[in-house]
Amino acid sequence: MRTGTEPGTGKDRGAAQGDGGPDTVARYRVLGPLTSAGGEQRFLARDPRTGALAELTRVEGDDGTLALTESAEALRRAAGPGVPLVLDTVRGADEGWLVSPYVPALTCAEAGALMYGGLPARTVRALGAVLDAALARLHATGTAHGALADDGVLLRGDGPCLTRPRPERGGTCEGDRADLARVLGQLASGPLDGAPADAPAEASTPVALPARLVGALAQQTERALALEQDDPPPEREPEPVSEPDTFPLDTAAPGPRTPARRTLLAGAVGVLAGAGGVAAWVGGRGGTAALTGSRDRDGDRGRDGAAGHRVPRGTAPPALWRYDGPAPGTPHRQDQVLTDVDADRVYLVEPPYVTALRLSDGSRVWRRDDTGIQTGGLRPLSEGTLVAVRRGRLLGLSAGTGRQLWERRVELPTGWGELELVGVERGSDVVHLMADDLSQGRSTPTPSGLKVRVFAYDTRRAAVRWEHTFSAPRRTNVGFGPLGEDGLLLSVGQGDEGIELSGLSSSDGTRTWRHTHRWTADRLRSSDANAWSDAASRRLLCSAEGRLYGTSFTSTAGPRWTTDLRDDKEHPGPAALHIAGTRALRGRRRTLVVTDPYQTVYAVDPRDGRELWRHLLERDRTFPARKDTRAPDTAASTAWRGRPLLVGGREGVTALDPRTGVPLWRFRAAEETTVCSTFAAGRLALLAASGSVYALRLG
Repeated sequence: MRTGTEPGTGKDRGAAQGDGGPDTVARYRVLGPLTSAGGEQRFLARDPRTGALAELTRVEGDDGTLALTESAEALRRAAGPGVPLVLDTVRGADEGWLVSPYVPALTCAEAGALMYGGLPARTVRALGAVLDAALARLHATGTAHGALADDGVLLRGDGPCLTRPRPERGGTCEGDRADLARVLGQLASGPLDGAPADAPAEASTPVALPARLVGALAQQTERALALEQDDPPPEREPEPVSEPDTFPLDTAAPGPRTPARRTLLAGAVGVLAGAGGVAAWVGGRGGTAALTGSRDRDGDRGRDGAAGHRVPRGTAPPALWRYDGPAPGTPHRQDQVLTDVDADRVYLVEPPYVTALRLSDGSRVWRRDDTGIQTGGLRPLSEGTLVAVRRGRLLGLSAGTGRQLWERRVELPTGWGELELVGVERGSDVVHLMADDLSQGRSTPTPSGLKVRVFAYDTRRAAVRWEHTFSAPRRTNVGFGPLGEDGLLLSVGQGDEGIELSGLSSSDGTRTWRHTHRWTADRLRSSDANAWSDAASRRLLCSAEGRLYGTSFTSTAGPRWTTDLRDDKEHPGPAALHIAGTRALRGRRRTLVVTDPYQTVYAVDPRDGRELWRHLLERDRTFPARKDTRAPDTAASTAWRGRPLLVGGREGVTALDPRTGVPLWRFRAAEETTVCSTFAAGRLALLAASGSVYALRLG
């Protein structure tokens, strides 16, 4: 892709065609006119470098160059379904040209004339859902469209699409939404129930159009074939290939370009006679997506040896900003990143530093280099205060300046180890801490077990509110955290006794209930076993040798369900499953998310263990020979309602449809990393990779 000023346009190079179009525009050879859209002329052209068809939109007027620049930049920033893809811009003396891939399309005015009874309300709502999302992305760039009318919206083979925005008209976001509602209302055969955004449409899925419109699109395709045959392409010129930081999932690796659609159509069905031939071919090849889809490519093989998902078209949102930390190559762990959307801040623990950045632009607000913060990272306390543990003491920092506000020494018995900050009590100055008795050693189990203490500490009064002491074989066998509105959950692996779950009162630390799951003892003896006590779904989950086990907190007789995920023909041995916990995914109840070192992501119903979907991530293009040993990361990324499931890998992040597991887009980090971690920050996703942090806007 390239953008820049060419020495001239076709008006300088050749005689004008009878239809008012040039013979050439920069390197593009014009084949013929297309229907005007949005009040601007469009032409079908060919790019001699690739042989692909392109659509040229003429931008005229005294401020044509400025309008072209502004609209092209807005379209690139709002890239995605419903927005035309900008391949190039060409600037001449008194006009400009916007270059996009050619896709057969009808204006809403043409569609309305063909469908004199109107389109079904369901179809119009689905079209509106895609257009409404496209408008939202465009408005997020600070640009209003300003040209939404029945000739300013296109119905294409791959879905509806806006025309070039007209920022010079001074439109407003409210005006755009009203104009879109008016266009959709004129297109529908009856009243539309609900706003466009409520329509059950997926942005990555083409909208099903009536057969009459499919036939009209087929006629346009036939005309494009005829124009191509009248003007055979010259020999293709080499084009330099750059490796962008962000790319759609279906972008092919550097190599030969996809041939023009004429070659694909002719190669698939031979000689076509009339629009009926194209329409028949379209009907047998999966609808209008066949008009624009690229040639099928062999995908990666799934876990069962079947062909993997063909990745749909989709463009990752551009990075709003990138921050490079003081220790390149050192990734940020999950407990080292704290976001505060209301304060427009993200706090990073980067030993020996703590850094505060603005979420809006990534600029640095402050940095401390004398903290020495230990396990547990930073936690938000009362308004404007952050709390951490430094050298066995509690440390209070100003969230606004990083200045130390106070320091508290927490008294522990002689021989006890360092404090661990486990959490904070919402709406108070109380923190939850954990420590263990090192007098008998930490790693070696003893007959009496390792003494562990969990307690609540009031930072304002500098006093322990309550404490709870118990024994465990190892410190790593202990889990402690909130249990919703019902207090705190304490999970202790007791070796041969299995896992013991207890509920603690957050006010005084008393035990309110206890359930021992002895059935877990045999499962957890496996070297790859792990367990997860999920407070949100009240489920105890366990994995061992490629199997998942699940039951409720109160059902101690044995697992209620077992799911065997060991059907991998390429990797027949046991797979160490990583349980990421349950998440409230869009369109589903709480869903259990699991990953494995073979780069597969699973979605499982935690109530009955039913596998909902699985997806094998795309193979590493840069380092394909290196074996994956660490499971993809989904720890924080799955918490967003109505947003993609983000999965972090070595090269970046893949966004999956949470309902189906189908990939939507992929964002590539600039450097290779062990695994890219993801963090939620309101409408932003923060990606941490190799000491750098990227911010993406998800909606």
